[in-house]
Amino acid sequence: MVEQASYRFNHTPDSSYILERIYEVLFQIILVVALIIHAITAIINCTANNCYNPFMIRNNLSEIMGRKRINCAELSRLCEVSYETINKLYHEKKKGIEFKTLDKLCWALQCTPSEIFEYIETK
Repeated sequence: MVEQASYRFNHTPDSSYILERIYEVLFQIILVVALIIHAITAIINCTANNCYNPFMIRNNLSEIMGRKRINCAELSRLCEVSYETINKLYHEKKKGIEFKTLDKLCWALQCTPSEIFEYIETK
């Protein structure tokens, strides 16, 4: 029995075993990548269909900032609104907005409130 154990540890695997293990690992990697791609696709589809926002008012701030190539820190400095507020608005984590903040955003982005917030009719 001791001889069998030492044989197992001293035995070098042949190339077919190594290839088989490589194929198994690659298959597992491909499965993980496929799951990640599926999750990203679901998130993109959900975002495009606005299903993450159950309300009738859509926040377009991130799209406007993307078109104007401005980041949260820069917009925060421009309109003198806290970075936290801009970041929460950008990521749609804020439930409401003060008129003063909306006015500053419109001034900094050269747009109207109806461009930042859009009313969507529910069916």
